[in-house]
Amino acid sequence: MITALSYVGIRSPRAAEWADLGPNVLGMELVRNDADGVVLRHDDAAHRITECPGDADALDYLGWDVGGPEGLREAVARLQADGYTVAQGEPGLAAARKVAGIAWFPDPLG
Repeated sequence: MITALSYVGIRSPRAAEWADLGPNVLGMELVRNDADGVVLRHDDAAHRITECPGDADALDYLGWDVGGPEGLREAVARLQADGYTVAQGEPGLAAARKVAGIAWFPDPLG
């Protein structure tokens, strides 16, 4: 069902530091660095790490590759069957994350 971890979103009061850390320490390409955050990648994907400003260091989101629309439907159905409340992501969120479709749910720890 899940084929890969596609991208990670992080919040931090030191988000701007990733503009240096990504290219100079991790060897990642700096895709964007602006008031909304720092976006990095290391391959032909649109992004792999997005670091946004926030009050505290925190994991904001994980993006999982499920192989396409059918895989997304299957993943949503399985999560719902396991008792999770799954929301269909808005087209704007999918566009911002550079994916064809998106659904989301809170992690088991909230």
